[in-house]
Amino acid sequence: MMTDYVAIPGPLGAMLVAADERALLGVWFEGQKYHPDPAGWTHRPDNPLLARAAEQLRGYFQDQGRAGFDLPLARRGTAFQQAVWAELRRIPAGETWTYGTLAARLGRPAAVRAVGAAVGRNPWSLLVPCHRVVGANGSLTGYAGGVGRKAWLLDWENGRQPDAYSPAGQALAEAQQRHRLLTLTADALEREFGEEVQKASFPDPSASYRLFDLCFWYLPYDGIGGDFFNVFETTSPK
Repeated sequence: MMTDYVAIPGPLGAMLVAADERALLGVWFEGQKYHPDPAGWTHRPDNPLLARAAEQLRGYFQDQGRAGFDLPLARRGTAFQQAVWAELRRIPAGETWTYGTLAARLGRPAAVRAVGAAVGRNPWSLLVPCHRVVGANGSLTGYAGGVGRKAWLLDWENGRQPDAYSPAGQALAEAQQRHRLLTLTADALEREFGEEVQKASFPDPSASYRLFDLCFWYLPYDGIGGDFFNVFETTSPK
């Protein structure tokens, strides 16, 4: 089946929207993690489904997301990912849930890391509002579209005037988040994500460890540890 796409300009940069004849395949911010290569796709702004998506996305940036979206989404991912993504769509605009809340609502309270991994692989930015999921203490943690965009979106949905978005501002937000995460202690990591970490493996749980070491040595890859390992994989251990 052919894949059509359109690029939609917006205050957070262009958004790539892809669809086949029946459903949307994904919505990605320019430059975000897991952004696909549209080579081989057909640019079709006259595709009726893409035209609807463009109209509703433009509406989001006018009404703080209150109208929501009523677009058909393709069946993608594993059964667990599909369950996580379906639950994400229940988070109202202007609200946030923690990873722990999301896991509990799915009836899997011990699966916080797996939930975090599924959230990180959501292919429909804004339509499936993974930006509304935060750490146990309210921190923004990771976001495939970038922490700067996540902060902007949450401010926008809560009626606060968001800071002007720019690539430079995005890079600064990412650098600040990277610096903070790279100095987390084992105890702080546990508070951050609301789950137990393997603190018995740490020489000193109250000491600071580089995030690369935390994710590589102490957190299972199939969850939040793997998600952050991917984000900071260029950070080499001491």
